Amino acid sequence: MAFVLHVRLARDVVPPPEQIREQLAELLRLTVRLDEDSGRASTPRTSSVSPWPQPQTGFFVPGASTRGADVAWRPEGDRLEALVTLPVLGTWTDWELGIRLAGLLGDCGDDGVRVPGEGQHLAAGLAQEFLATEDRYLTECVAGAERMRRSIEGDGKLVRVGGPGGFAVIGPRTWATVVEGPDEELPLRLVDTIQRSIDAEGFEEFHPANPLWLDGRSGREIIAALLPPELSTLLRDPEYVLLSPDLEADGAELVLLPFERIEDAFPGLVRWLDDRCCAIPAIPRASWPTYLERSAPWLTTAAELLDGGDGYTDNETVAPARPWWKLW
Repeated sequence: MAFVLHVRLARDVVPPPEQIREQLAELLRLTVRLDEDSGRASTPRTSSVSPWPQPQTGFFVPGASTRGADVAWRPEGDRLEALVTLPVLGTWTDWELGIRLAGLLGDCGDDGVRVPGEGQHLAAGLAQEFLATEDRYLTECVAGAERMRRSIEGDGKLVRVGGPGGFAVIGPRTWATVVEGPDEELPLRLVDTIQRSIDAEGFEEFHPANPLWLDGRSGREIIAALLPPELSTLLRDPEYVLLSPDLEADGAELVLLPFERIEDAFPGLVRWLDDRCCAIPAIPRASWPTYLERSAPWLTTAAELLDGGDGYTDNETVAPARPWWKLW
């Protein structure tokens, strides 16, 4: 579910993405960035479809985006068609970013900007049509919130939703707080909740744990995150938490805790930003043995989990499927 704007234009008039980024930054008076893949891309424009180094290029505003906006390309006769996508549950900044982005491309195009089901719009008139009031933006937010409600309340799913700046995981825990308050304000509360999680609001000084991709002889693969002593840490959607106090010590053993047990292992310390992201303040190294002892019933070593341990059998070679559902 998304709001998509279509622009038809000749390949030789398409501005480079960096020029578009600079124009957007000037229009919004904010910092605008390309998503990481687009920002690193330096390949020549040799694609038969995309005039840009990447077939899909994302733009976002750090600290103000949940979804950003992106451009994809497809052939349209002797021209190209740019598909400017504004994913649902973006912030107002994302909405304006996408509308301005379509307008900049439309200025270079043949016949303005096409909105499916609504016809053509002059590029110069997009702001008046879609930015003068919040009506259309709110309509899209309401639709996105209802889609999420069905997924969580009806289907029991966790919704991973985000963009180039990061993602949040909305499930029963977070949804219960979102639904508190007037129904008509729920969509904007939801967008605000997503943004606060992505930006780690209130926990900006916490260190984001880097995801670690671990695999073993059994063929199993897991995603883990290191929780070290004496460092305030953000854990964002790992399957396991690595609790080894000193990974550089000789013979250090990799000890893993299922993420679902994090509150049992560290009672009173866990602060949830969403259903799968939490903040844990720095734990003194002297207290570490106490927490490891408390966690003992749920701990396993990486060797046991990934290599099968002494009791390894062929039936353990396939890792259980990891739930992964995104609202795009």
